[in-house]
Amino acid sequence: MASGAWLLAARPLACAAGAAMAFASIPASAQMAIDRLWVDLDSAKVARSDLVIRNESKDRYYVTVTPSEVIDPGTPQERRVQETDPQKLGLLVTPSRIILDPGQLRAIRVVSLDSNLTKDRIYRISITPQIGELTATPSDTQGHGLAIKMLTAFDALVSVRPGNPVENLVATRQGANLVLSNSGNSNLLLLDGKVCPAAGTTLAESTQQFLLDEQKAAEAAAKEQGAPANPADANKSPEAKLADAAATAAAPTFKPDECAKLPGRRLYAGNSWTVPEAVGETLTFNRRDSAAEDLKPITIRCGSGTDGKTDSKFCAGAGLDAAKATPVTSPNDQAKGEM
Repeated sequence: MASGAWLLAARPLACAAGAAMAFASIPASAQMAIDRLWVDLDSAKVARSDLVIRNESKDRYYVTVTPSEVIDPGTPQERRVQETDPQKLGLLVTPSRIILDPGQLRAIRVVSLDSNLTKDRIYRISITPQIGELTATPSDTQGHGLAIKMLTAFDALVSVRPGNPVENLVATRQGANLVLSNSGNSNLLLLDGKVCPAAGTTLAESTQQFLLDEQKAAEAAAKEQGAPANPADANKSPEAKLADAAATAAAPTFKPDECAKLPGRRLYAGNSWTVPEAVGETLTFNRRDSAAEDLKPITIRCGSGTDGKTDSKFCAGAGLDAAKATPVTSPNDQAKGEM
């Protein structure tokens, strides 16, 4: 992130009132900013870093900082585990509580305590501000005068990499789709994905159906969580929502040479991601291997195997070093990467 760029808190936190206390309503005019949301630590070189928060409101903030380790990141089994002992957690995050006055800056120090990693350890740091103080009178021993406002919070990603990090993106054809896998020991980020048809043609029916299925799955997940799949839909009228539902009920139509966008995805070590790409189509992404590196454009093309089947490992542009790029001239050429 460029110097001077700040992110404003955007993740809402729910606030549940206990039976013995009443919560006062305070105008939602406060904001907190942070300098970044992704911290990369190298266990063998740079094992510490700082997150800097700033109070851009007129209120005093009481900030709680809570680290947790992410187990099985990027999989259906992903879960967070909190540990009060920094040695067992493998990460020291300090301070855990901050009083942040209006206009004030404070640094949160993040230190890796594990120097013998063979693959990434992934963490999340929840940075949660509150406003309010105890206003109970001497006769109010139950705390009924407590006035607290829960604001929005940050959820910063911390990746602690091994001494010799390897981000190895491999593309393998499976029928009309590709499986993108990270066979290395460290995570990488894929952004701005697009799948494009061969020149003068439209996307294959299998690709269009895949995109429709993914869209329906995202909408179903958002509905289950009580939120729209697209935040812009939140303010639409019921009539507009019905019209959108009717429009998306049928498979999307694409014009010749029209590409389809794909969501971004972080591939942790051992993760795989299935994406659409029929034979003859082209997949492009911007790839980022660490928070300190710039985005690198990559192109992935997968043909069919020598026996005419589409299950094959003969994919060009699997995202390796540009110096190792090898153009595919026949189905027998092994993928080496294309930038």
